Amino acid sequence: KHSDYQEKSTENKSYKPTLDFNLDYKTVGIVIADKGLTNGLKEIIEAHHGIPIIAISENVNRIYGMIKNCDYVVLIKNYVNHNISQGLNDHGVKFAMAKTVGQLEVEKAMYRISHALPTEDQNNIDYPIFQK
Repeated sequence: KHSDYQEKSTENKSYKPTLDFNLDYKTVGIVIADKGLTNGLKEIIEAHHGIPIIAISENVNRIYGMIKNCDYVVLIKNYVNHNISQGLNDHGVKFAMAKTVGQLEVEKAMYRISHALPTEDQNNIDYPIFQK
């Protein structure tokens, strides 16, 4: 069993986002079961002017306690069991899913949840790409 863990941060490092959107300092909870896969997640959120909360646990009630006050929640689908997503649904938590911890996957999920778009990625979503 992984230990429960919560990280908070508000400093941007050097991540260069692919998608062009602003989270306006809203809190974004990332739900994942493995601490070893969290590298870079805070920087992705901070690059979009969000405040990250990384919730690492396999217990739905502990996760809910960590993310219940977040403005937006993203579940990392391949690293969270179905009981977690079902439990968060039961608590009324609205979230988007990223299949993996890949940077673009997480950015797309944050964009969808912050714009009231579908939970999972779909071909018809027109994501705003940063113009270089």
